Amino acid sequence: MIPLIIGLIVYIIFLSRVNLLIGIIEILLLAGILFYEYKKYEDEESNNYNDLLVDFVLKLPDIRMLNAFSFCTKKLDKSTSNICIIRNNIKSDIIYDLSMLFLLFLSIIVSLFSYKYTIIIIGYSLFFTFMGIKLKDLISKVIPTIYNYKNYKENKKILDEYYSNLNTEKYITDWKKIVFKDALYTYESGTNISIPNFEFDRGDTVSILGATGMGKSTLLYILSGIYKLNKGVTYVDEKATDAKLDSMYITRNTKMFKLSLRDNLSLGNKITDEELMKLLKEVDVMDWYNELSDGLDTIIDINYIELPDQVREKLNILRGIISSKDTLLLDEPTYDLDMESEKIIANMIKKYWKKKSYIIVTRKPIFTTISKKHYFMKNHELLESEPLL
Repeated sequence: MIPLIIGLIVYIIFLSRVNLLIGIIEILLLAGILFYEYKKYEDEESNNYNDLLVDFVLKLPDIRMLNAFSFCTKKLDKSTSNICIIRNNIKSDIIYDLSMLFLLFLSIIVSLFSYKYTIIIIGYSLFFTFMGIKLKDLISKVIPTIYNYKNYKENKKILDEYYSNLNTEKYITDWKKIVFKDALYTYESGTNISIPNFEFDRGDTVSILGATGMGKSTLLYILSGIYKLNKGVTYVDEKATDAKLDSMYITRNTKMFKLSLRDNLSLGNKITDEELMKLLKEVDVMDWYNELSDGLDTIIDINYIELPDQVREKLNILRGIISSKDTLLLDEPTYDLDMESEKIIANMIKKYWKKKSYIIVTRKPIFTTISKKHYFMKNHELLESEPLL
């Protein structure tokens, strides 16, 4: 921005010394070009540039469910250059190119007719040629940056408001037993989801089964703090509370961020590349991984990277395995996977989550074999079965 301002000032001063009228005309023309360039980018989608902040704003629900606020904040603080990344392959614009070329020729022609001495004419012509080329390059980069900075300020305001609301939320971190008694959640449609009794002990492995649309996921939304009970009380170690469970909540639709594969999987947790590669092989996504251009450093942007549903679901399971959270909430995590892949996931959960507490909402019977406690949703009501020993 500073080189552009200095360049424009110097360019106009020298042009005005040659011919004041032409200097004024070129100022007006430059103002028109700047306005045209800005409007051009304003009319395009803001996501044309890999703006990390915009990506996080668009995926706030995913950040909340993954409980990744701290990670995302640190990523923004460390990656300020990502605020307004300008791609090197800026599209050619014939109107812009011709306009800048016209300004350059106008400046040179004015120099030819304003001085008698050849050496002065050559000097001014070289100066205007050099400055014109530099200004053309600077304007083509600065205008998108200005536009993206405007978007950055707007999205930062959204984030600030969102985070300020979250600062008032309380988290359940140290607990032994969570109980819902005579709880009721009512949807806007008027449908009631009834939870007469739900008990979740630390270390429990729980499955919730039932037909689609019965309200299986509602319990997870309540535990994670996304939904608030309309009736009933949540007890934590026999004390009533409205706090949310400090957990990671993964659904089959949980999104990836415009970050490296490494960052998407670790979400700030410490893990070596060797350990990551071992997990990728274990979850059976190496065919997809081998197609990536930069391995673990590949930016996972679905506009440029093919991310099949099956791969995304497996990567989300790895997020849960790598997570430092002691409690995991899984909502149909293997919806699109075949039976063989489900066996792999079930075995990995048994292997890596021995010390974790988790609840799995599922329609797949295989996950009842790795859970010790089972609930069913029937007619929008939570029912408990006898535990399997």
